[in-house]
Amino acid sequence: MPKDDKDQPQTIPEPPDKLGACNKSEDRGMPGTGADDGPIRFLQWMRSDITHRLIQSTGILLGAVWGIYTFIYKDILVPSWAPAHINLDLSLTPVEGSKSSAGDSEMTLKITVTNSSTRKVYLLSNTWRLFGIKRKEGSEGVFASLGDKALRGEPLIYAERGVNNETGPILAVGRIFDDDIVHPGETINRSVLIRIPHIYKAAEIHVIVPALTKSPNKKLFNGRLLAWGLSDQEDLVPMLCKNSNEGSTPRANHPTDCESISPIDLGRGLRKFDPLMNVFSDSEQVGIPTDPSEPRKQR
Repeated sequence: MPKDDKDQPQTIPEPPDKLGACNKSEDRGMPGTGADDGPIRFLQWMRSDITHRLIQSTGILLGAVWGIYTFIYKDILVPSWAPAHINLDLSLTPVEGSKSSAGDSEMTLKITVTNSSTRKVYLLSNTWRLFGIKRKEGSEGVFASLGDKALRGEPLIYAERGVNNETGPILAVGRIFDDDIVHPGETINRSVLIRIPHIYKAAEIHVIVPALTKSPNKKLFNGRLLAWGLSDQEDLVPMLCKNSNEGSTPRANHPTDCESISPIDLGRGLRKFDPLMNVFSDSEQVGIPTDPSEPRKQR
């Protein structure tokens, strides 16, 4: 006779196995279960066409930015901010076999200008001067006072023990170049033959070259031209002259109606027209070779 369900023994359900639950949780992390689809989806995204197009577009954009930086910033803007710059080179060399009957020395003065910048440089009226220097025997006892004067004095001079240098008057003066343009990397030079009297054992060359970064026009000194002159004391004087070629490119070939201008006002006028202008000056002392046949004094 079948037994009633009530008579059947009741089984109490066991609590869930925590360890098993953990194992099941770990099982859900196995490949293919869907728990760690993130890395797989990332790899799939990296291999997709959209990602490749995005990387290509980014590369093109970066290349364009670099090209703009290289072409506009480095090749255009940076050079346009640079001031006028040239290199000056002076040399005074003897002309071989050209000693005069009076023992004077024939020398070749060579002045070289090189534009080492990346922009055009416009030269304004420039000048050179050459002084003779007498080298005489000096007293040993006055070296300290002469050295103190050289160190504290305003002119840029020096003292030499046992030798007294006396700078004479200007032996030669002139303009170096006409108003000219020096292109980037270009070198221009000029040579002049000069006779130096035998009483001078050395010579000193002074050069002044004003330069602009833009072409001069009528806005520069209100259309007047820069020129140079000598005072009655043979001092170099900057001058502004009326343009003799009205209506044409300003040239200083035949300046007329000139007025002197102070060096300070000259610098201000040039800087007002071109803030990147520069006035280059250089000086160099050169010894004059002595005639081997000339007897030397014993000290």
